[in-house]
Amino acid sequence: MKQPNLIALIFSSFFVFTLIPFSQAQAMYTELGVNYLYKKSAVDTLNNIEQQGTTGSVSLYFWDQVAIELSYTNSLLVKKEQNASASSTSVRTTSQVANIYGLDLIYVFGDRKASFQPYIKGGAGYINKTQSTQIDNNPPWTVGPYTGWAPDYGVGLKFFITDAVALKMGYDVVITPIDNNSTAQDINGRAGLSWIF
Repeated sequence: MKQPNLIALIFSSFFVFTLIPFSQAQAMYTELGVNYLYKKSAVDTLNNIEQQGTTGSVSLYFWDQVAIELSYTNSLLVKKEQNASASSTSVRTTSQVANIYGLDLIYVFGDRKASFQPYIKGGAGYINKTQSTQIDNNPPWTVGPYTGWAPDYGVGLKFFITDAVALKMGYDVVITPIDNNSTAQDINGRAGLSWIF
């Protein structure tokens, strides 16, 4: 599978570390997070779906339970399908790359010192999605990119293992464009770490 876009990761890292001094001056506290998603469903080696994604986020807590979260997600989905006919067999590989820049409002159930903190979130994201298709070893063809703003929402929980480090799990739904006229719900479960300072 392809690796996340290096330019996008550099941009998001610069964006995050530019915000840190501002957030420390204005917010009660700041949370940095990194989450990873990996999922594979397979019938056999020629019929499977594999998905991976990485999300980096900065949450600015202006109150103990309310935060604004800025995030960047880079994801890749690869679907392989074997097509058989009376005369031949071919394998169709579809790859979809999505870059999502998110802005969400988070509400945490529990106070700042609680070790177990469930939360809900909602907001919007700017999405850039490209899809390419290849049959056997023939040259691939690409459609997109499809771009636009779309709503997102989710739930999750944080479990603090120290005063400043938490395990973080989330279930997110993003309504992403399939093409210029239709959308689909991308539903993802994620797990990672967050740091509070």
